[in-house]
Amino acid sequence: EVHIPEELKGNREDIHFSLKSGKGGGAPRATDLEGEVDRHLRNLNRDWIDILRLHHYAYVGSALLAEKIAALKQAGKIRSVCLIRHYLQDQLVYADRGSEPEADVDLVIYNYVSRWQEPGIEQAAQAGKGVLVMKALGGQQLSWEHKLLTDWAQAGAETVKRLAVRDISGEELKLVHSFVSGPWHELAEPGETIPRTDTAVQWVLKNQNVSSVLVAV
Repeated sequence: EVHIPEELKGNREDIHFSLKSGKGGGAPRATDLEGEVDRHLRNLNRDWIDILRLHHYAYVGSALLAEKIAALKQAGKIRSVCLIRHYLQDQLVYADRGSEPEADVDLVIYNYVSRWQEPGIEQAAQAGKGVLVMKALGGQQLSWEHKLLTDWAQAGAETVKRLAVRDISGEELKLVHSFVSGPWHELAEPGETIPRTDTAVQWVLKNQNVSSVLVAV
């Protein structure tokens, strides 16, 4: 935030800022959240954060956190709330509980080879929530070519670990393996060896319940 040009700061309706709370994928503490939001607002010279993002499990696991977010929303410091679902367990909890009233948007993993979020995406849409998709290209841990040229019928998590651009292990390795392994080559058009990345993005957007795709740089 300290590197954002002054021209982009201030209370403008044509530029929107999203804040992810919870270091390292953890749960923010309810007692710290308002101070965190205020610090970001000072850095941006703004009176509100357009989207507060945090993990679904953190939100549903703390009534105090949910109450604090509702209060910040009521005060106008947060305009909308986005709950992130990474793991299958998050999806199972979501399927059981349904969407959270204070949440406006869901951010979920969904791509051509990883479709287990489809029931939750449909639930969110039926509840009138926006749906943002991450990992539409299988994330940044493996190159596009590695995803396309690896025989995932034979390769497992150890192949992901070997090809990844940084060291990953444990639950993260299982998660990455779940959304990179599969028949990406089926996206290729006639005459293509490596399908274009936009083909994968367009496949995700064919789901009428998806609002937008977020692709990292």
